[in-house]
Amino acid sequence: MSQRFLLTVSSGPAAAEDRLSVAARLPDWHQVAIADGVMLHAPPQARLLVWRLGVVIGPVFERGADRPLRDLSPDVQSSISTSAGQSLIDHDWGGYVAILATAPNAVAIVRAPFGDLPCYWVRRDGGFAAASDLDLLSLVNRRPSVEAEALARYLAQPDHLSGETCLRDVREVRGGERLCLASGSVPATDALWSPWTFVQHAPPAIATREEAVSRLRDSVNLSVAARTAGHDRSLLLLSGGIDSSIVAASLARAGRDFACLTLVSGDRIGDERAYAAMVARACRVPLIVGHRDIAGIDLHHSASAEQARPASRAFLQESSRLARDAARESGATILIDGGAGDSVFYGYLAVAPLVDLWRREGLSSTAREHFAAMASLSGTSRLRLAARTLLRSLRPAAASRPDELTFLSPAARAAAADRVQHPWMATPPDAWPGEASYVAGLPPVQGYMESADPRGQLPSLSPLGSQPIIETCLKVPTWLWFEQWNSRALVRRAFADRLPPEVIARRSKGTPAGFMGEVFEARRAEIREMLMGGALADAGLLDRAALALHLAAEAPLRDFSFVRIMALVDAEAWMRSWA
Repeated sequence: MSQRFLLTVSSGPAAAEDRLSVAARLPDWHQVAIADGVMLHAPPQARLLVWRLGVVIGPVFERGADRPLRDLSPDVQSSISTSAGQSLIDHDWGGYVAILATAPNAVAIVRAPFGDLPCYWVRRDGGFAAASDLDLLSLVNRRPSVEAEALARYLAQPDHLSGETCLRDVREVRGGERLCLASGSVPATDALWSPWTFVQHAPPAIATREEAVSRLRDSVNLSVAARTAGHDRSLLLLSGGIDSSIVAASLARAGRDFACLTLVSGDRIGDERAYAAMVARACRVPLIVGHRDIAGIDLHHSASAEQARPASRAFLQESSRLARDAARESGATILIDGGAGDSVFYGYLAVAPLVDLWRREGLSSTAREHFAAMASLSGTSRLRLAARTLLRSLRPAAASRPDELTFLSPAARAAAADRVQHPWMATPPDAWPGEASYVAGLPPVQGYMESADPRGQLPSLSPLGSQPIIETCLKVPTWLWFEQWNSRALVRRAFADRLPPEVIARRSKGTPAGFMGEVFEARRAEIREMLMGGALADAGLLDRAALALHLAAEAPLRDFSFVRIMALVDAEAWMRSWA
């Protein structure tokens, strides 16, 4: 992937040494002097916007534009510099990292909200270094080691990431944050973007269902068109569910050249070819079918090897292999998916939106209509739903998710309790429960979007997690997402004229859980050997007794505990890559 970078911040003789050392190792790369002692290195094909006091790496889009900016006007340059990046967050969006000179030997680093270009940084003798990936960071810094307590915190909350990584002394700039670095000074981080900025219920920023549908359609179409601009041919991972299907519809509307790949496993819920074929026909594009094979899974290999966190999943090895094969077959240069749609379009059931509606309208006919819809969706009686809604209304609004502590040792649980709360979870006192519930679903979107590996040969995009879409959704009254028979009502309405009615109306959804269960059953002995005497256990992170019960050869799959165990297998393979 072309969007990579290495930044060094140093002073005195160390600055010249950094410049010469990196130039010798990356002789063909650009060198951009941002300030005294501040040097950026980027590959020749990187997308750079450069001016006297700063540089932006990666695609940047003006609001309402579907093509990346090729340059910045003097007024825009001045605004970005004088605001130390705030105006970039407010008026533009994309997958960028901006590096802005603030003084000699000092910079502000700003990462786009939900941007997919990583930014890791370390303190080192003589200053600091930041990079898009740890391979580049290793050119100017020693190889890091795993920090067991940080890994415990990650395993307890893998979807609510902070600036902490699972490696000692390696930090990350999160999307929407600004990191200020200066030689001889303490680093400082502050947030330039928050979802709470866009939540407004008195009156709502988007008042009607019709307006919500229109603005949501526009933001999805724009984001998909913008993020795929400049790519000759794309490959879309198409499940036939609503999320990937609306990405297909948006790609077709933008006139993009693309093919679709649907993945099939042996169980019924892992085969969605019928729905995927309907969407491909509607968009008039070819559909490639890929069959997952357990034999292709190597549990000892981590796709996140020597990255900052164990973010990959073993069962996705087959998805990656099939995607690479399909990309070669179709001539695609980029992979696209419908990831993040569950949270972005409020695809999970909750009673909290009913509390919001009751606070807004009391017992109006609209409130009664939505109450009936939610009862139908959840398969519960209206009386029971009323009781749950009343109980929910008595609790304060709070954006929170419980820790996942299953199979962790007491020491690991204690370390997990010491984690820093995600800043978006600080709920304003006037927030409503449905709003807090929606915001609580955004950190997983952030983690999903920001976990890209810029070293990958086949770049990938998840356009549904784009900043314009999320900001639009935050302005929507939460109860509008639900109608009788279906959740995600707004996005279904928005694309009802472009997708088959069977897809728009479907309530079921295929999952890879069945394939994951097959892998678990087939490799149970191997998994037991990996975990019971592996790196995680040696670090004191696992409850071996609890694991032993679930890994017994004769134990049937009674629940979804195997999903958690497979996540621990992924963490084990990752940890061994740092040994």
